[in-house]
Amino acid sequence: MPGRMVGQALRGERPRHPVGQIRRSLREPGRLEHHEVVAVGSKIRTAINGHLCVDLDDPQGARQGIIGLQMHAGGPMEVRFKDIKLELNPKLELLTVQKRN
Repeated sequence: MPGRMVGQALRGERPRHPVGQIRRSLREPGRLEHHEVVAVGSKIRTAINGHLCVDLDDPQGARQGIIGLQMHAGGPMEVRFKDIKLELNPKLELLTVQKRN
């Protein structure tokens, strides 16, 4: 589910946020969703369309690894990405969330 933290690095600890509800309420058929992820030290935050989804502090979490943009089991699917930006050493702030508050 988009916006949710998953993976072995979390050791089974996944934050409980109503990501599915947020995503469904913001979905506009035929329009791209805007996802924002920021990771600084032990802190990770995600937002979908300007709404905070995950605010996690995991001091035991991995500090390096692979960024996976899409990883699902199942049949064939089409996924499109647009305007991907990667910033090294960012500030711990979600720009889309701040713009909407």
